[in-house]
Amino acid sequence: MNSHVPRRATLAQVAELAGVSTMTASYTFGRPERVSAASREKVLAAARTLGFTAPDPAARSLRRGRAGALGVVLGEHLTYAFDDPQATAFMAGVAEVCAEQGQAMTILPVADATTDVARISAAAVDGYVLWTTEDGAPVVDAAIATGRPVVVHSGPAAAGAHVVGIDNRAAARAIGRLVFAGGTVPAVLSFPSPLRVRRPSSPVPTRTTRRFP
Repeated sequence: MNSHVPRRATLAQVAELAGVSTMTASYTFGRPERVSAASREKVLAAARTLGFTAPDPAARSLRRGRAGALGVVLGEHLTYAFDDPQATAFMAGVAEVCAEQGQAMTILPVADATTDVARISAAAVDGYVLWTTEDGAPVVDAAIATGRPVVVHSGPAAAGAHVVGIDNRAAARAIGRLVFAGGTVPAVLSFPSPLRVRRPSSPVPTRTTRRFP
């Protein structure tokens, strides 16, 4: 028994029916910002008439070798990116640059140690920015292993990744000299250290008066 399978409409046929060039039809599906509204509507109408299905974005990315997105590996729960003022400002800065470059931004939170590495390795992104990661974090090696560009915010340093940050020690001393000028009992408030700090077993010494250098 012979079975007839209808041939799938081609992009060239869509372009011919719409009365535009094949390049214009291609841009309609891949880079619509390059096509006028009138031409785009003609191409879409022709595609509907012929039953043409636009190319799958993932497949198109594989052909081009680019995903058009930057992955931001957040070493916190996803909601942290929206709840913490510092995280919000950081994400906004990355998003601003992505918008200027015409790129998307994919947030990859560290949520489950058993799945984080696989999820980050499989992310459809062109590179990674890592933030609030710790020394020895598996996601750092996972990002580097993809062979894509990796930038770590302030550390940890790792072979195959670039580190962008400030000299925290120098900055702390500069702030201390300004804020504690003339102070006798300076105090520093900070986030908890990710490393275990051995607490002294001896009693806390009595308060003494000292000048900040």
